[in-house]
Amino acid sequence: MTKRLLAVLALFIFAVPAFADIARPDNTPKQPKKDASIDSRLTIRLEKDAKEARLIIPRSELKELIAQLGTDGQAAPLVKVGGISQAQTIMGGTLISLAILFGGVWAFRSGKLATKSGKVTASIALVLAGSGLTSLVYANIAPPLETRAIKGSIFSPAIQKYKFVSGAIKLEIGENETAPQLIVPDPAPSPTPSE
Repeated sequence: MTKRLLAVLALFIFAVPAFADIARPDNTPKQPKKDASIDSRLTIRLEKDAKEARLIIPRSELKELIAQLGTDGQAAPLVKVGGISQAQTIMGGTLISLAILFGGVWAFRSGKLATKSGKVTASIALVLAGSGLTSLVYANIAPPLETRAIKGSIFSPAIQKYKFVSGAIKLEIGENETAPQLIVPDPAPSPTPSE
């Protein structure tokens, strides 16, 4: 009798996560098309007096893109995918660090590692694990600061070898423009010490 009761209890326990993953019905009246696009031409201008990068999109092309999306001028609903917040990441990292710390303390204090050879083996394993993590950290070093700002230096060959540039940009709607324009700040180069 208890085996049947435990089997039914296990079935109920595992049924809860299975039913929790069923998607809710879609209540939005009209979903925008995923592959909406229009053909256009982009002009990139370098300006010495510009303070920040700006992308100016003509109002006519914006209206055409909204028509392609099929939303009738209504904003598309924002959907959050993933659902992992920064607080969850911090807590996860903290708990993993504590688990490694307490596991290491437990391993060194247990009687199995009380021998000298056990402590030496554990120390070597920790050094190897630390060196492995160090190589992962150095393998993910970020590219130079020049690739993290949209300015005139992005057109130099030294920056183009990274094949990407990212940075803050201001989006604007242009009334009289016929094509999108990207205005990039082009500050004067700083003098070198030899000049």
